[in-house]
Amino acid sequence: MELKFLSKERNTSKDLLRVHQFVFIEQDHERLIAELFKWGAAEWWPGKVEVRYSREGGGIAQQGQKVSLDILKPWILKFEGEVVYCDQKSRLEVDFQKGFLRARELLTLEERSNGVRIDYLMQLAAQSLSQKLIWKLFFQKRFEKNLKEIFKALKCFVETRERN
Repeated sequence: MELKFLSKERNTSKDLLRVHQFVFIEQDHERLIAELFKWGAAEWWPGKVEVRYSREGGGIAQQGQKVSLDILKPWILKFEGEVVYCDQKSRLEVDFQKGFLRARELLTLEERSNGVRIDYLMQLAAQSLSQKLIWKLFFQKRFEKNLKEIFKALKCFVETRERN
């Protein structure tokens, strides 16, 4: 499913703002699935991060669920959307149509011979230069730092669970 604001006619790829992070976890794919698809609502989600998600019904993400994302600092940015794709095995996609920026969030798992690579990609469409500047100056680096903390918490949780 392609969003109009992400289509080639309206925006070239250079116009989109991107956030990309990945982590590699030496763990069985099946053991990660249950935790990863609780994105934003899992017990391992670090309480100190400035990124808050809420999904209708909580639990494991499902297609059609309403999702809200709040980035808390330096002031609150709100995004509202829904899960547009979730196979609960390798891919979760959320489209945020309401909020400061429109965005698409993509979380993917790729099984490797010695573990799993997890990629997070968010593409944001700024409708004005001021939106683009506000994101780049005040939010992007903080958001990326928070994603690193989130992945670190996931990796720690999974590794600790494995040892016990």
